[in-house]
Parts: sequence; C-alpha cells; structure tokens
Amino acid sequence: MTQVLEKNPELIAIQLRTYTGRGIVMGRARCSFAQMPTSFPPSLLRRLTRAYSIKIETRDQPDAPLHRTTIWVAVDEATGAVYVRSVRGPRGNWYRRLLDNPEGGMALSDAHVDVKAVPASQDEIVLASDLFRRKYANDQHMLAIQRPEVLPATFHLVPRED
Repeated sequence: MTQVLEKNPELIAIQLRTYTGRGIVMGRARCSFAQMPTSFPPSLLRRLTRAYSIKIETRDQPDAPLHRTTIWVAVDEATGAVYVRSVRGPRGNWYRRLLDNPEGGMALSDAHVDVKAVPASQDEIVLASDLFRRKYANDQHMLAIQRPEVLPATFHLVPRED
C-alpha cells in the first residue's frame, strides 16, 4: 500500500508499507521529479479561446528566417491545454518545420509567446477534434480539419522554457 504524505512539485515523500512475512516494515522514500512546463497565463488562454486564428511562427533551423502561418487554435478550458492542427496534415509546411524544430512561437494580435510543439497523443487528438468541432462549427472549412489524414498533424503547444 502506498500513501502520499506530502505533495510538492519538487519533492514527494511517500510512505511505503511492505509486507515482509514477519509484519509490516515502515520506510520512507523521497523522489524528485523534473519540473513540468508551466501552463500559459489564464488571460492568454481566454484570448486564445476567443480568437478565430493565431499566427504560428516556425523556422527551418534555429538560425533560419522566421515563417508565420495563420492557423486555427483550440483550448481545453478544463486543463488549459492548447492544440493546433495542420489542415494539410503531415504535408503542411509549418507542421513539418515544427516537427523538425519544435521550438517556435505563437502570435495573437499584440501578444507573442515562445512555444514548444509536442506531438499530440491519440487521446489528445480525439479531444482536439472535439474542441475544433465545437469552436468552428459554423465555419465552412471545419470539415477539412477533421479529415482522418490530417488528424495525426496535431500538436499540443506548451510554453517554451529557455
């Protein structure tokens, strides 16, 4: 049986109870975890939720010129997760650039945020599809971003840590 005694992002103390055949032996173990990326500020998440589109900023290489592409964005308001998807699927230029060099940027009118693009898991792809479907339900192009061949070209954007 494991019982959490202390919850801390840097350190978790766990009390271990192990049955040895002669009774219960009590022990303590301390585990350190890498700091997870922080989420985007709530004010930015609200703006992204309301925004029709954003500009994704990518580079072919870290020292190459910046490319900006207008894309749709979806936010899971429950978790603050931000998703983007290439309407051209894996053939999309901005998608391929982020796949090769996941450090990019996101621009929304006067706000600019450095981001890291993480390929979405299968569960995140399903969630992002639902988010896009709800957000862009009245857009004539919504079905294009739901085609099976483009679903794998979904990224979860997280703040970039420099």
